[in-house]
Amino acid sequence: MRRPLLARPHILGFLFFAVILASLKPVALSADRQITDPRSWADGIVRLFAMGDIKELTDELFESSGGHITREKISASVSVLAPMVAQSGPFRASDLIAEKRYGQSIAAFWYYVRFEKQEMFMHLRLFKRGTYWQVNNFRFNTDFDKIDAP
Repeated sequence: MRRPLLARPHILGFLFFAVILASLKPVALSADRQITDPRSWADGIVRLFAMGDIKELTDELFESSGGHITREKISASVSVLAPMVAQSGPFRASDLIAEKRYGQSIAAFWYYVRFEKQEMFMHLRLFKRGTYWQVNNFRFNTDFDKIDAP
């Protein structure tokens, strides 16, 4: 008489391993984002910000941090953006107001983002990790003096 599939130890072991792999996949993928052009990546983040796509913005920041910034920390930081952007009216324009490189390893970008009813400022900083870049810091504010622009 044959034993049921789930009663066989090697089948149970395989299923356990498959469940573990499936649960690790999002973490492994998040650490795999490789930014080769930090300016283009920063421009894309500004577009997500301007569109008010908070979920996509959160995902992109998390996946581009290589796990150095937790999803919870990013979510907490950007959670105020949705109502802020909604109250600001339609997106009107954005402008890179400063770009600064610190040697070969750090790139920083400051943006002006204008909505119909309000202006916002954004600061992004990326560190080079071998041949690719990872986001290290993301800040936004309605007060220009609080984003530490050069």
